[in-house]
Amino acid sequence: SALFFGLSLHGAHDISGALITNLLQIPGVISVAFAFDRIGRRTTMLILLSVASFSCAALAVLMASFPAGEGPAHAHAALSTLGSVCMSASFAGGYIVSSELLPTEVRPVGLALCSQCSRIGGFFSPFALLFEHAAIPYSLWAILALAGGLSTLRLPETLGEPSLETMDDLHALLARKREPRSI
Repeated sequence: SALFFGLSLHGAHDISGALITNLLQIPGVISVAFAFDRIGRRTTMLILLSVASFSCAALAVLMASFPAGEGPAHAHAALSTLGSVCMSASFAGGYIVSSELLPTEVRPVGLALCSQCSRIGGFFSPFALLFEHAAIPYSLWAILALAGGLSTLRLPETLGEPSLETMDDLHALLARKREPRSI
C-alpha cells in the first residue's frame, strides 16, 4: 500500500498519466486471476512484487543520477506506471492469498488486520516523499516490495488445495508443505 500510494502520489499532478496508469491497473488486476490459476499464488506474487521492486530501484537510480531529483519524464512515467500496475495487481492478489490461508473461523479478523496494516502503509507513504533526496523513498519502497515478494516464499502454495475451515486444517496444510518430497 505504501509503495502503491507513493508511486501514485508522485505523479498525481499529471492527469493524463494518472488516467493511463489507472486504466492499466484494470487488466493488471484481472491478469492476477489467470496467473494464480496457471503458475500459482506464490510465484505470481513473487514476480509482481519483484517487478515493482525493480521499478522502484530503477527510479531511485534515476533520481540519484540527476541533481534536481528529476529524470527523463518518460522514463519516470513508465517506471512509475509499471510499479503501480504491479503493486495494484499484487494488492488484489494479497487479498486472495490471505483469504485462502486464513481458516474460516479467523478469516474476518485476519482480513481486517491485513486491511488495517495496509492502511498504515498508505498513511505513511506521502511522508516518504518529504525526504530531502528524491531517491530515498524509491529505495525504501524497493526494499519493502522485495522483502514482501521474498516473504511469499515462506507461505504454503494454496493452488489446488481445499478451502481451510479450521485452524487444524491450516496446521495440516503447513505440515504437508514441510514434508520432504520423494523422487
